[in-house]
Amino acid sequence: MVHCQQLLGHIKLWTAKHFPNEHKKYAARGFAASSFNDATVICVGRETDRESLTIWHVCDTDIIKKFSQTGPHSIGMWYASMLARVGITLEDQDLITWMNWHGDPERLFTEVIKDFIATTGCGYDPTTKLKRDGRCGCLDWRADLTSTQDLCDIVAATQQVYVYVMHNILCWTKMYVPSNNLILVGSYDFEAVDRQDLKNFYSNIEHYNSLKSLTKTIKVV
Repeated sequence: MVHCQQLLGHIKLWTAKHFPNEHKKYAARGFAASSFNDATVICVGRETDRESLTIWHVCDTDIIKKFSQTGPHSIGMWYASMLARVGITLEDQDLITWMNWHGDPERLFTEVIKDFIATTGCGYDPTTKLKRDGRCGCLDWRADLTSTQDLCDIVAATQQVYVYVMHNILCWTKMYVPSNNLILVGSYDFEAVDRQDLKNFYSNIEHYNSLKSLTKTIKVV
């Protein structure tokens, strides 16, 4: 454990010096902490005034940006805002998991898509546009939904929509970024997309919560 902490400390110092761009820095850290020789790196943030989504191809010391999306269209901010709608935060992971488990993802899925999300077309463009400014939040959405089951259904639908958006992004990266390894880096939890159906895209997946801690490698076979 001490060795891992020291390694992360060195990685943070080195990347902060050589990669002043925030997303590039996180992409470099994620790759350096991974077990891969090359990888597709997807960075998702909650920023609404600068880059909110970037996609990189990293091979050895080469870090090449393949795609960038800026705010206010931030899927990370939208995700956090939908959690705030039901009174929880990104840190309430156990509660998020419980509500997702007890919720019906299909009940509100279509309505959430219609009210918030506008993708260009699966596999053709990783851009995700929001129909309302992410800075405005989602506290006023369906104020009539107040029961425990309603709130669980909102969380479940939010997770399902996030998977839908990520699949659109992954279809594009699989076609345009030449790697069989995937690294997800973000300022929130990626459990929503750590599922068996990702084997259709990548064999090896690692995810990091902004390098605050190393998570296990997920090998999909």
